[in-house]
Amino acid sequence: MHAMFQIAKADYLVEFSYKITAKARPARGPSYACGGEPAEPMEYEITVKTIVPDDGTNVFPTLEMPEWLKDALTLHLQESDEVYAAIEEDAAARSGPDPDDARDRAFDDAMEG
Repeated sequence: MHAMFQIAKADYLVEFSYKITAKARPARGPSYACGGEPAEPMEYEITVKTIVPDDGTNVFPTLEMPEWLKDALTLHLQESDEVYAAIEEDAAARSGPDPDDARDRAFDDAMEG
């Protein structure tokens, strides 16, 4: 995956990978035996791979990245709502079609025909 950054007024493209360590869980309402449970967000680890300047020339020399910069980029990506949403969308696309959606479409088709 990629993310755009601006460092010292220069644009950079950061390539990273992710690994989901815990899937998101929806909230569960209260029941007779339990008072309910709050929703839990997805947890993931990010690994920054490369950083390249994006100066519009379409020439992307990979820059050497010091460890402190890699750590700062990882932290920023880890805390970004946009990155969270992109990872969530990518993970959903990779997991295949939702069986509930398929069942609902089949039910709608049966009701129409």
